[in-house]
Amino acid sequence: MFDSVSSGYFSTSDADWPTTGADGVVFIPMLYALYVALDVEPAFYDVRGPTFPLVVNTRFKYVKRASPCFEKTLSHATSGKLFAKLTGIDVNVDYVTRKPTPYPEWFRRK
Repeated sequence: MFDSVSSGYFSTSDADWPTTGADGVVFIPMLYALYVALDVEPAFYDVRGPTFPLVVNTRFKYVKRASPCFEKTLSHATSGKLFAKLTGIDVNVDYVTRKPTPYPEWFRRK
């Protein structure tokens, strides 16, 4: 239920990290997983229940200045039966100071 994203999604050009914004600030991503919870429903273990096709949905519950909270669900495509839910909070951390730092403006616009 984890996604992988290429660094090109976050950068303002095709260059790899670190990137320098229009304000001259160098941005080196460093995320700290503050909270992760996986809730597995009993239906996940039921071999007689529907299994395929499955759908993974991702949504952001909120995005603060330095930390988004996301929720991912694994469910059956047609019945909507929920199998599992993953909730997590990441914190954007400054590479040098190791303290929470706001996302750059260009990142928040995406």
